[in-house]
Amino acid sequence: MLSTALDNARVMALNDQAGHYKAHGYLDKAEQCFIEALDLAESVDGFDPALLATLRDGLAGLRWEQQRHAEAEALYLEVLSTREQLFSSSHRLVGQSLQTLGNCYLKQGRIGEAARMLERAVQVYREDTPDDLEPVSACLASLGLAHLQQDNLAAAHKAFSESLGIYQVQQPRDEQVIAVLGEQLKMIEHLGKGAWWKFW
Repeated sequence: MLSTALDNARVMALNDQAGHYKAHGYLDKAEQCFIEALDLAESVDGFDPALLATLRDGLAGLRWEQQRHAEAEALYLEVLSTREQLFSSSHRLVGQSLQTLGNCYLKQGRIGEAARMLERAVQVYREDTPDDLEPVSACLASLGLAHLQQDNLAAAHKAFSESLGIYQVQQPRDEQVIAVLGEQLKMIEHLGKGAWWKFW
């Protein structure tokens, strides 16, 4: 079946509808739309593989909310692999996939894997969009949490400090995040008193 503009429009409409349902908590309806969109996209010859990856990424997010973490991880890894093949290894979409996986691993307590993914994501963002610091700031905050759970206070302090520095110059300012990062830094500095290394 050849791809047509009508097919593409139908797929994206289903994807948008799925996102709407998901945002409002109608997970069963969202699942139906995601699966219908994927089934249609996969049946169309020549369907844009980048858009197909976006559909799978959306379904992965739904699977995560449904607590089906193994299925979500498999989909996220598939999306990452597709994006690495389609784009350069330093493309921002690759960074987004790495960041998403890193955050998932962090929530599961898989701290070493989380730190590796988040470190790669930070590097990708800095290479692809050095002037866009917004994704870097959130990624660094997550990386700081990973390092903190590894008891690597120096690395955690560095990540939180860099993240805070970015959040402080962003407009509009997110005062809640700024306050949380500040508290994390104070706690680390208190824990690190008397250590042989220094934060500055």
